[in-house]
Amino acid sequence: MAKTMRNGLLYGILLVVGVTFGMQMAESGTRTTYGPSLDNGASTVTGQVVAPAGQSVVPESTIQQKPTPSVAPVETVQTPADLLLPPPQQPPVDRLADKTAKLLQQVSKRGIHWVASWFDSSTE
Repeated sequence: MAKTMRNGLLYGILLVVGVTFGMQMAESGTRTTYGPSLDNGASTVTGQVVAPAGQSVVPESTIQQKPTPSVAPVETVQTPADLLLPPPQQPPVDRLADKTAKLLQQVSKRGIHWVASWFDSSTE
């Protein structure tokens, strides 16, 4: 009995470690696949300097705006590949994550309504 419990605990720990490791690998994999996220707006840089006692220092704050091109937008030309190939689909991992999130959200919502129904019947 103790040996079975110990093996179950070991497998459970290995499962948790494997899932955690897989999630870390998946996160770094999507970062290299889709590239880093770029900000198209303004970026803010702030810095603080520590001053000796008795002196005050105001933090520096600068805002750098990216220059906007004054070139007219270019019309995209559709190639035969664009016309003949089907539109790109969402990766299977993203579809699975969306379905799982939707299922968990529905279960949570139904659970909340179920618990709330207990209190509704007690207040009547």
